[in-house]
Amino acid sequence: MALLLLILDGAADAADSPGGHSTPLAAAEKPSLDSLAAQGRTGMLAPISGGMVPQTHTGVLSLLGYDVVSQRFPRGPIETFGHLGKIWPGALCARCNFSTLFEGRITSRRVCRDLSQTEANILTNSVMESLSIDSGETFYLGSVSTYRLVWMVKPDNMPLSGNVSNADPGYAENADFAIPQKDLAFRPVPCMPLGDDNTAKYTAKLVNTFIHKAHIILEQHSINEHRRERQYPPANYILARDFGIGLPQLPSILEKYGLRSAYIYELPIELGVARLLDMRAIAAPAGKDGNVCYQDLAVLISSVIRQFELIVCHIKGPDEPGHDGDYPGKIASLERIDREFFSPLVKLIDPGSATIVVTSDHATPWSLGTHSSDKVPVLVVGSSVIPDSVDRFDEYSCAKGSMPIGEGVRLLPFLLNEEQL
Repeated sequence: MALLLLILDGAADAADSPGGHSTPLAAAEKPSLDSLAAQGRTGMLAPISGGMVPQTHTGVLSLLGYDVVSQRFPRGPIETFGHLGKIWPGALCARCNFSTLFEGRITSRRVCRDLSQTEANILTNSVMESLSIDSGETFYLGSVSTYRLVWMVKPDNMPLSGNVSNADPGYAENADFAIPQKDLAFRPVPCMPLGDDNTAKYTAKLVNTFIHKAHIILEQHSINEHRRERQYPPANYILARDFGIGLPQLPSILEKYGLRSAYIYELPIELGVARLLDMRAIAAPAGKDGNVCYQDLAVLISSVIRQFELIVCHIKGPDEPGHDGDYPGKIASLERIDREFFSPLVKLIDPGSATIVVTSDHATPWSLGTHSSDKVPVLVVGSSVIPDSVDRFDEYSCAKGSMPIGEGVRLLPFLLNEEQL
């Protein structure tokens, strides 16, 4: 029997939302997901123990049973690995955004999410072709998804260091788990060495030089001139964060659990986790608009369910409206996922062929516009699962569930011991 882990990215929310609002999960009409909850066992989990704020990759790794508290897992190398399938030895890797700089302030960290992939590719190629780092290092800059970028620098004159601060005013400088800050219209911040060693100082200077030179190129680019003419924000500045060198050394899913596994992904960070854990990576099917086609995703899962013992499926939808502070948009995203994904999925999968688990890698409360350390709901349904009395999938209902674990890192080991279910 397969274990199907469905991760609704950022679907969870803060239970004490301002203004008396219910959480989006509680407010959404989602009959198929609630039906699953009524058939299964539910509870609440801290994706990462100790009150840590997860990013996508650390939340997922924790849900898969890996300890992400005792060592750092900078996102830059993992996302670059997902995008390119390799990283250069000793290279500095970072996660970046195209952003908008206006009158000395960052007015949009994501260029209002309306940068096309074509525009992003042209801009990154122009920086690659026109910018040279004074000290001679080779670099790669690529768009992993419109405004989302990865940057990789190969060392030349001396080794590089990941021990530098984020050059992104939207994120706390020294936070291992990159806690986003809510305020808008920040002034840019420089990358700073986090130690007295020369490699960190050299690296910080290199990062700042790159960002400054890239800004000059982007500010004058015809793409941004055209965007201004159409009253769109220019993609004229690069924010860089989550610096790291090298990939963490982790046992694969097969080595850790003896399971044949697959990861159905939408974004390169998820592909990076799949590659890191040596899971079969399967791209989620896209529709004509480039977004995930949920009906096709349900069909895809049903077609591979018997080929693997563990399938992880990552569904990005609810996270972005959470980041944008869009309460109705987050509800609409959850309702669409229920209607177009869960409704066909439960009809396509034989209940005896899989244990279905639904949870989130982290909460993205719409009132914060950021990830948070709030607990997330979890439900488990399958032929060996003894149901509890909960009949809705939301934070308030699942808090009354019978799941005996409260930490994400314990979820997969618990599920694999079917006698406990």
